[in-house]
Amino acid sequence: MRYLRLLGSALAKFNRDEGFFLASAIAFQALLCLVPFALLLLSFAGSYLLGSEAAVEYFGQSIEQAAPVLDPALRENLLEIVAHRGTSGLIGTVGLIWMATAVFGGLRYALNAIFGVAKPRGALRGLAVDLGMIALAAATFIAS
Repeated sequence: MRYLRLLGSALAKFNRDEGFFLASAIAFQALLCLVPFALLLLSFAGSYLLGSEAAVEYFGQSIEQAAPVLDPALRENLLEIVAHRGTSGLIGTVGLIWMATAVFGGLRYALNAIFGVAKPRGALRGLAVDLGMIALAAATFIAS
């Protein structure tokens, strides 16, 4: 009976804090991070895996074999992104950092709402914490 009361109070707090809304906001922001991350991956593939023209052609043939119904214009666009790997890498890095600050900012906002923080951090201090969390997450990702 005690566990049912605990579960009921946890669900009531989740509802009061609008948990589904906060979770969907964080999930949406994380989903938006996939676009610059894909640019970064294509840039990495172009720089380290596809250094020669023959490797780029092999990449194009692999895309064609993996998805033959893929629009030829999309295939050409992917090859263009790989060909301009320096620019796409820079755009991907800046975009990923920008979107990741939104994700960590959303997490910070959600946690402040859940724990009832009366006076949250200021904008610059919050941004500094977000950037620190991005650096920590990147270091953890690289170390693993």
